[in-house]
Amino acid sequence: MLEKTAITAATLALLGCLAPPPGDPLEPPAPGNLELMATDFAGAPVSLERLPRWPRLWLSPAPASPDPPEPGVLLLQGAPDQALLDDLQGRPLRLATLARQLEVAIAETPWGLEVLPLEPLEPGAPLSLALPAWAVSDAHPAVWELRVDDAPAAGARVKETFPGDASVGLGTHLREITLAFDGEIDRDSPQPEGIWLESPGGHAVAATLDLAPCQQLAPQHAGVDCARLAFEERLQPEASYTLRVGLGVRDRHGAPLGPFEAQLQTARGPDREPPRPSAPSCAIDELQLEAACALVDDDSVTLRLLTDEPTIASLRGAGEEHFAIAQGGQLELRLEGLGSQRQLALELELRDASGNVRALELSLATTEPLATLSIEEVLFDPLGPEPAQELVELLNYGSAPLDLRGFSLGDKHDAEAAPIERELVIPPGARVLLVAEGFDPDEGSDMPPPPGALLLRHGRSLGSSGLSNAGEPLFLRDPAGRRISAAPATPKPRAGICRVRTTTDRRSGADGSFTHAEARGCTPGEP
Repeated sequence: MLEKTAITAATLALLGCLAPPPGDPLEPPAPGNLELMATDFAGAPVSLERLPRWPRLWLSPAPASPDPPEPGVLLLQGAPDQALLDDLQGRPLRLATLARQLEVAIAETPWGLEVLPLEPLEPGAPLSLALPAWAVSDAHPAVWELRVDDAPAAGARVKETFPGDASVGLGTHLREITLAFDGEIDRDSPQPEGIWLESPGGHAVAATLDLAPCQQLAPQHAGVDCARLAFEERLQPEASYTLRVGLGVRDRHGAPLGPFEAQLQTARGPDREPPRPSAPSCAIDELQLEAACALVDDDSVTLRLLTDEPTIASLRGAGEEHFAIAQGGQLELRLEGLGSQRQLALELELRDASGNVRALELSLATTEPLATLSIEEVLFDPLGPEPAQELVELLNYGSAPLDLRGFSLGDKHDAEAAPIERELVIPPGARVLLVAEGFDPDEGSDMPPPPGALLLRHGRSLGSSGLSNAGEPLFLRDPAGRRISAAPATPKPRAGICRVRTTTDRRSGADGSFTHAEARGCTPGEP
């Protein structure tokens, strides 16, 4: 598990971060005006609507200091709402408000107060900076709505390392460690405390450090920027090492990426063997290969396999290439845009942390064109009765009508689901709501289907016994049992909130292909 240690206020003070920013970019406000401004970590002014991940907030004039333990300045998760405004009128604050509070360091400056989060903020997250009524001279609370930018330049954290945290049995002639960040880092500034591998005795292993875009150093990583630590000496056998990121590595806004650490354990000697692949338990709609399970449709191939050690895998064919990383265990590779009824010669390459490589050749063929039917929206946890009010929205995204007789929606990868027995033709571009026999469109607890929406009642419940409120994968299969669309188990369902597809690949059921429909909860039967 990746470990990130929060920076304390004392550490920030040592960095010079709790002092006026360089160049004094902020002007003191006119007397009596309460004003909030923001800079990045290096002191450059930024918009309150596009904060970097680690901003510095400047509030002036300084609010009154309330009697402890009541807070006078709060940085809260989530946008302001009426419940928050009401709560800020009196004391004590509700536990629901305090639960939203983020840890900050506060320091007096010539402009008032600097409010600095003690950890980077989540990309794209809405925030509230709030002053309760007792901390404001006019006895009315003050609240500002803030938003963290989700652009790569807004900040970075360590997303993944290879080998990963808690890796064991690494060869003593380990050549390098790669770190992938989820944003852009400052690759040009000096690194007085950078990235190093610490030996059991507390010394840095001799190595060279390169910082560059991942496309140059490690294209298998999904991060925007990468770091590669190449070792100049062998490691000790059966020893514990610590990969560290210090305060000297900064993002584009001058914020430190550390402290960060990951633990590694070496074996008795060099690792001479490449990764050994094996096939997991294959789904009923996957092909069983010697070393993998293959899901093949009319435009893509997805391989699932297991490896016995940290592995970088690549799958190449038809001019396409896909990388994946496993720290040992299951990994998945997918090639898209292949076209239908095409014979494919694929190359699978598995490489471990010591540079050992195993190459395999695979021969597969994509299918004939499949039905253009996809899972678009799912209500796992309705506010109304369950499982009667659960629903799955299907979309015909093709140019021809589709008859749903014989199709099935299942929640088991290794078992068939009951096929639809009723005839229902969906026109091109139309949507249909797959529901249980007892579904009541007028029940009223959830967003109702619009007038004229197509309903297909199928069985006493959806799935094997209703849709799980904890989340579960769904598989849409055609009458021949071929998978034509899927939905993942993530993100975890929320009561009364649908999960909606976010990807243009309507066959995909990978994690990240669905998200919550926050604004309206559900839009069943609507585009």
